Amino acid sequence: MDPDVLLRWEFDLAGSPHIGRAQSDLLADSVRQLVEDCWQSRGDGFYVSRQESRIWITVPTTKSAVAAYGSDVSSGMPAPVNTWHSETDRILAADCCDYRTALRTTTEVALQLLASSGRRDHQEFLIRAACTGTADSSTLQVYAETHSERARRLSGAHKDTYWRSFYDPGPSPELSFHGHWLWNLVVGPQPWPGMDPSPLLSGL
Repeated sequence: MDPDVLLRWEFDLAGSPHIGRAQSDLLADSVRQLVEDCWQSRGDGFYVSRQESRIWITVPTTKSAVAAYGSDVSSGMPAPVNTWHSETDRILAADCCDYRTALRTTTEVALQLLASSGRRDHQEFLIRAACTGTADSSTLQVYAETHSERARRLSGAHKDTYWRSFYDPGPSPELSFHGHWLWNLVVGPQPWPGMDPSPLLSGL
């Protein structure tokens, strides 16, 4: 069934002495647990993002599932500072179906990288690969499949489509390429080829 409502919960970490690390910890612990314990078996294309000092959890779903998702979040997460919903957001459109699936996959892979004992290594790899222009989708696929069980579970047409479209623009200008969420969640800022990686590395 196509989604007809977009839900969002916002969690503020502005009071933390190191916001980036606090975001990483929340993502690796409570958010990952919520996804793995409650949402892994559901077909909805949830995604998560860092936004300045906040973490957003966003779920395109059906109105009949709103209460269940709300219960999951309230039982597994700290109290949100804001909740939001929309019935007209662009990402609910039928032509965003594959995009929503890809966002969910990127979120799941990123959360596994953050939760691993090699978090700092993963962050450094993604920063350096982006800054040196070596973060092509083939390189990222090999890396993700080495370090993420979720990436290894991709198969068939879904796997091919996911990696082939990693850098493709979203279905409309306001929707960035789904691979952006790998950096957003694991690193924070999006590095680009030619950038000096030092400021990002020192901020980890």
